[in-house]
Amino acid sequence: MAQVDRSADASVTSETAMYANITSYPAGTDLAACTPVYLDANYKWQKTNGTAANALAICWGFTLKAAKAGQVANVGTGTFKMFYNTGLTKDANLYVHNVAGELSDVATVGGTKVVAKVIDAQRGLIQTVVSGMLV
Repeated sequence: MAQVDRSADASVTSETAMYANITSYPAGTDLAACTPVYLDANYKWQKTNGTAANALAICWGFTLKAAKAGQVANVGTGTFKMFYNTGLTKDANLYVHNVAGELSDVATVGGTKVVAKVIDAQRGLIQTVVSGMLV
């Protein structure tokens, strides 16, 4: 499994942010921008984890900005673009990784559904493909 590293300055593109469906709940842990997350039973955003085929591996969306534990975190679903990192493979499908809050370029035990796709490798641009499960 190849972890796809997120750049320290990963961000949602300004021209597509308006297309994201946004849901806001507190962060259950510190979350970087563009982190794949799920909503736990306490209505807090947590990092996804693909080590098992369970609720932790279901990507509900991606954080639009960084948030500290306890702060409100805005999570986008639907189709929008993020500057994730350079050096990615164009057209690669991205999945929930076995490392919490990370992406993989191959499916994992729990991360079997594509959650994003690399659309511009040179600029490190990925596009989300999660529909979200809003409550």
